[in-house]
Amino acid sequence: MQPDRVRNGHPRLLSAFLLLAALAACSLEDPSGTSWESGFYLSTAPETLRVRQAEASERIAFRSGDSLLLFLQELDSEEIRLADSLWWDGASRSLEAGPQGLRFTELGGSGLVIPLEDLFPSLADSLDSIVRLPQPIPFLLDLPLSPFQEVDWVHFVESLFRLEGEHGFAFELQELDIDVYNDRGRLLGSGSLTEPGSLPPGVFREEPLELLGLVTSELVLRLSGSSRPLDQSRLLSPATLELGLAHETGLADSARAHIGRQDFEQLDSLAADPGLRVLEALSREIDVSYAFHNRYEVPLSVEVLLPQFRTSAGDTLRSLSDVVQPGATVVIHDHYEQVRFLDLGERLPQQLPLLVRGHTLEVPGMQVLRTRDRLQMDVEVDPSRLDFFRGEFLEPYLVEIQPRAYPMDDLPAELGNFRFRDVDMELRLESSVGMLFDLQLELGVQSGNSLADTLLHAGSEVDTNDGRMLLEGMGPFLEREPESLDLSGELQLLPGQILSIDSLSSLRFTQVVLPAELVVLEALWESGPEEGDVELGREVAEAGLELFLENEIPLGGTLQAWVSSGNPRIAPADSIALFEPIAILPAGQGGNRDTLDAVIREQALRLMRGGRWDGRTWVPEEEPVEQWWGWYRFDAFGDEDTLRFHASQELRVTGRITLQARLGDWQ
Repeated sequence: MQPDRVRNGHPRLLSAFLLLAALAACSLEDPSGTSWESGFYLSTAPETLRVRQAEASERIAFRSGDSLLLFLQELDSEEIRLADSLWWDGASRSLEAGPQGLRFTELGGSGLVIPLEDLFPSLADSLDSIVRLPQPIPFLLDLPLSPFQEVDWVHFVESLFRLEGEHGFAFELQELDIDVYNDRGRLLGSGSLTEPGSLPPGVFREEPLELLGLVTSELVLRLSGSSRPLDQSRLLSPATLELGLAHETGLADSARAHIGRQDFEQLDSLAADPGLRVLEALSREIDVSYAFHNRYEVPLSVEVLLPQFRTSAGDTLRSLSDVVQPGATVVIHDHYEQVRFLDLGERLPQQLPLLVRGHTLEVPGMQVLRTRDRLQMDVEVDPSRLDFFRGEFLEPYLVEIQPRAYPMDDLPAELGNFRFRDVDMELRLESSVGMLFDLQLELGVQSGNSLADTLLHAGSEVDTNDGRMLLEGMGPFLEREPESLDLSGELQLLPGQILSIDSLSSLRFTQVVLPAELVVLEALWESGPEEGDVELGREVAEAGLELFLENEIPLGGTLQAWVSSGNPRIAPADSIALFEPIAILPAGQGGNRDTLDAVIREQALRLMRGGRWDGRTWVPEEEPVEQWWGWYRFDAFGDEDTLRFHASQELRVTGRITLQARLGDWQ
């Protein structure tokens, strides 16, 4: 197979040869007299064949430093917007709120005044006598307290009462223990006014007392103890024991009473989108819904705050309910615009803080209030599109790549001279976000009128800081000579990296590049014809070329040159070879530096002196030729070895022409 020829080669090599011949002709004249042979040596300027001369167009290029030939196709690619499908999935939860305990303060007090004869009946007949008490006199007495006001019952889980007492007896009370019972006979708590020591007459003493359980409005005190022995004393009447029980504070889980305002505050959370760790985000709009169902028997007022969300004015997102009556349900829908998410914290999955505040409303009379009844709440934050996101994806985030066909330039004709081994395609891209992502592509080609065929599924982890993806096994891509490249698929932003993405963040495919090591089967560099307009002296008997070669190209071949007079479109078969083909070895095989000799062929000398062909006969002209044409060609030898090329590699040729002429006596 004849290789395609690479035009636009470097034509100066031949012209330099011929220019020097012309210079030689201008130096010689046709003398008279005795003649002899003499040599004239004229050096040429260096001529260079560069690897880049094999390029037919800019679609073939060399990338600096990697020695690989490239097919480069610019892509008119649309941007893939990363935020077009960036959604926060929202959050929802059902929860309960309300007072954790009922606070009661100053329920009031209740007291008793107990005469001596009620506590010590055996001394009732001796009140005006001087008596002697040789041993303690015990007592045991149950007495009801006066009722608490505006309380039917309270079930305390913690409380603080104050027990106090003082007596006017003529002797000390050695023991005075007090048990408190509710009106159902259940013991609520116990205390003593004689610890430590006894209780003397006229001494006031108080002790804290905790009552736990069902404290009813009417309590019963059980008094037990004894007197201290006394030698003698006049028992004066009326001597009394005064006792008091006053409530100071307490926490109850239920009550039937006139209940004052009960405030509550509860910090809770909603499980946020498990796929995102949000450090900061911005949403154009967010909708939040609340449903409050009041299971208490008193009305409530409720406020809900989302502390990690801010409006454009910097205010926290909040919703305040109307009064929620007992047994009623209130539903609220709130719409917010330009909402900014703040850091949702390190906990994964992230929790969306939720603050519930509220209070009970006072109503006349007694109400039953149980903390277990609770306020039932349903909170839902709708999914929202994010216009800005800074944070981490906890799960792969998918961005779809819509199918699109990219027109491809024709593969360069020179690729017919080469065979590619293990061709991998490089897809280059640019991104406004530095990130790692997994790119999954379906690639197809459109050739002729056939339908697009999927050549391969390619997957790779891509770093946008590097900006390229390597697609292996693209030999079929070259064989089909595609008119278009079809791309579709998806990319996944990988977890474990902090990213900032806004509405303008995008990536774009920019180039298709084919780096390939070459197996050169045949390569050809050929110049176009170049005009020469000087004559060569007739007395030149012989002309030779001494060529100094430096070959950096890993290809050997032959260097040839031709000349022709007349029409520059003359067929090569009708032209005359300037010299016999010169073999040039590849670089590294003796071709690095070499000096070769070549003799300009006699037929070429004749043509340049002036003459023409008449059939197979050469007819010299009377006058030297004034115009002729010349060109050269370098045929490279191929082999089965894979070769690497640098764009700067050269074949440099420096020539020296030797002219042998007959000269007479100089005048």
